[in-house]
Amino acid sequence: LVNRTQWKKCCFSGDGEYIVAGSSRQHALNIFDKSSGSLVKILQGLKGEMLLDVAWHPVRPIVASVSSGVVSI
Repeated sequence: LVNRTQWKKCCFSGDGEYIVAGSSRQHALNIFDKSSGSLVKILQGLKGEMLLDVAWHPVRPIVASVSSGVVSI
């Protein structure tokens, strides 16, 4: 638990410098700096949709998430 949040999915950026994590209760993606652990950015997804999966592009700074058949990039 980070900040008492229950995380559903997480993955590393292609260069391993960042971690993106999605909460099990809302479709928001939190991007953390791996070395400091600090929150860098919050990306809001569709309201009312539960996050199913998240993936970071292996080379480019692109994050994709899936909720109820909707893919957000």
